[in-house]
Amino acid sequence: MNSRSAVIKVGGSLLEDGKSYFEVAERIRDTFIDRGYNVVIVVSAMKGITDDLLKVYEGSLQHLRNVVERYIDAAKYIGNSKLEKRIKEYAVKLESAYKLAFTGNITIKDLILSFGERISKVLLTEALSAIGVKAVELEAVELIITDDVHENASIILRETRNRVINIIKPLLRDNIAPVIEGFIGSSKHGEITTLGRGGSDYTATAIASLLGVNEVYLISNVPGVMTADPRYVHKA
Repeated sequence: MNSRSAVIKVGGSLLEDGKSYFEVAERIRDTFIDRGYNVVIVVSAMKGITDDLLKVYEGSLQHLRNVVERYIDAAKYIGNSKLEKRIKEYAVKLESAYKLAFTGNITIKDLILSFGERISKVLLTEALSAIGVKAVELEAVELIITDDVHENASIILRETRNRVINIIKPLLRDNIAPVIEGFIGSSKHGEITTLGRGGSDYTATAIASLLGVNEVYLISNVPGVMTADPRYVHKA
């Protein structure tokens, strides 16, 4: 295990198509792994996908098609027919969830929203592997345990700690980069939950805290971080 560890959150603003997944993978390799870091990678949905999935929940078949098309196109660019087949299997599951959206069930909403990160994780892991990085997918719904507040769940650190330590630490010792979805988790009852806007940052910092990792990098395509909330501090 390398002496330095970091949790890296990849923001959706960087992920627009298949090519961008390779660019992010190369940046992670060149900036962190080749410099001796062990890394845990937390990934967001592709740019704009979460908003599309909200429309899917509201009943938009066109937005469903947009989501599926963008992710399948990315899979074709990144990998082989096996990867494309996996993404199509996710698409079938998303279409099944779409058929239940009209029930107004809040658990279905979180299920639909979760597909953005879940598919994105598969694509980034494949891109990392393609450029020589030893990477493995982890399931947020198996690691991140939350309360029952759908759309804005809180991580139950006590319930999550042992899972994170027992699964992630051995991978880091073997210099394998675990890739996990941000934004989603599951309740004690096994229902998929989402952590609200900015949920991937929440996932990344929670994992870092539980692992005792001091370095967290939130990578996004933005000019910088505000010194305060500009809605309240006008000189931020």
